[in-house]
Amino acid sequence: MIRLYFVFFIIFSLSVNGQNKNIDSIQKEKTPQKIDSAYSHFVLNKWGENYLLHEFDQPNNNNLGIRQLDDSILIQRIRKLDENTPLDLRLTDEVRNIIRYYLGRNFDFIKNIKSRSEFYFPLFESVLDLYGLPLELKYIPIIESALNPKAKSKAGATGLWQFMYATGKMQGLEISSYVDQRMDPSLSTDAACRYFKKLYDLFGDWGLAIAAYNAGPGNVTKAIRNSGGKKNFWEIRPYLPRETANYIPSLISAMYVMNYSGTHGIVSTNQKINYFQVDTVKAEKGIHLFDIAYLLSIDSSIIKDLNPHYKHQYVPPPKNNIPYIFYIPKNKMMELSFVADSLYKMTSMRLQKTPLPPPWKLTSGRIHVVRNGDTISEIAEKYNLNIRDIKRWNNLKSTKIRIGQKLKI
Repeated sequence: MIRLYFVFFIIFSLSVNGQNKNIDSIQKEKTPQKIDSAYSHFVLNKWGENYLLHEFDQPNNNNLGIRQLDDSILIQRIRKLDENTPLDLRLTDEVRNIIRYYLGRNFDFIKNIKSRSEFYFPLFESVLDLYGLPLELKYIPIIESALNPKAKSKAGATGLWQFMYATGKMQGLEISSYVDQRMDPSLSTDAACRYFKKLYDLFGDWGLAIAAYNAGPGNVTKAIRNSGGKKNFWEIRPYLPRETANYIPSLISAMYVMNYSGTHGIVSTNQKINYFQVDTVKAEKGIHLFDIAYLLSIDSSIIKDLNPHYKHQYVPPPKNNIPYIFYIPKNKMMELSFVADSLYKMTSMRLQKTPLPPPWKLTSGRIHVVRNGDTISEIAEKYNLNIRDIKRWNNLKSTKIRIGQKLKI
């Protein structure tokens, strides 16, 4: 009961205090900056309130182990999820096994996913709503990338939504030596929504559209033909590639885990910054993210996390008179306007001293000689590569490296 009273106190404080503070701010200060700040504070409070209500509006089953979770409970909960989405959700053996695997062995993984979702889900929901798509598609980046915007598969699929090079290009994303917009959370989400809309218009069924997102429209069309013309995911499932056959079961499992992990005692960790605390800036000239972090006193890790799509942490100058956009904490916007000229000059001086590698060098192979103190993770970070790729290129069975060793990069 003490915890319950505490939660209600938190929610009441967020709602009442947040609203009073916003009203006072707007009445006392008429400037647009103050109004924006007040509105941002209000949105943050409402998001926090909704999140707390969602988390604690669950049965108190913290002592209920996943192994003892009866199928009747799973069926009831998945049926409840199914009632609120146009997706066709079912409890299958695969769904049951995936749920039990994650809730039985991967608590830390789920905690991290829940933490990241607090930042990315508001972004996903806003864009999905803009295109009139089911909000449940927000769970797809969980199974695609574990909500990691820098994730890269062995096949080369990149970003939150795991776009291949050709698909990313088809959706208008820039992929160059300095920029990979597949890793831009905002632009890649917009591209994913446009792609989903096309797939749904093609197949007229969300199960088939989601399967086509994973396997490609050709494989889904082939499965429809081989099934004798069936047009439901569960009916054509035996004719799909194995990964695609398990794709929607994985999605259903992710939806269950994100909605009911609280009943198993899994609580998210705190994020450094919230989605509603971020704003966009158009770069008038080339600018380095570390210079922004230095002059504005922002944690450099936050700047990197907000702008994962800029290779070498450098925002290029406008291309064809269209400026690139970068993201910074909203509370630094006013300060940025005062020091913008100094920032551009600082980056210019930085590039004179240490020029960026020309594009042709960035795409060609090179050799890295291991020095004292080097680790494979630091080398991967330096060259913006994946540790698994470095191991594969150099036939490494572990992450151990030795001084003087030559690594293919």
